[in-house]
Amino acid sequence: MARNGKAINVKIATTKVVKALESALAKLDKAFASQEANEAKHDKAVKAWNKEVAKLAMGAINKAEDLSAHTRYNGEIQVSFSLPKGSIEI
Repeated sequence: MARNGKAINVKIATTKVVKALESALAKLDKAFASQEANEAKHDKAVKAWNKEVAKLAMGAINKAEDLSAHTRYNGEIQVSFSLPKGSIEI
């Protein structure tokens, strides 16, 4: 690392570096061990949020602007619409 042509030296005790690396590795191991549970919890929360938003949007669909429906290549129907600002609060 150079600053205006001069090198910067930083002296840190090796024990501090090793301790910091070990604690970071422990955090990563803990996160990796609980990853599946955290992903399941996140997926469940996302599904609940999507249902809540859909319920709010369907209640205000009579205020919809730019309503469009499309049939996708696999036969799935996609409906999209825009709601004016303030018509629902998430």
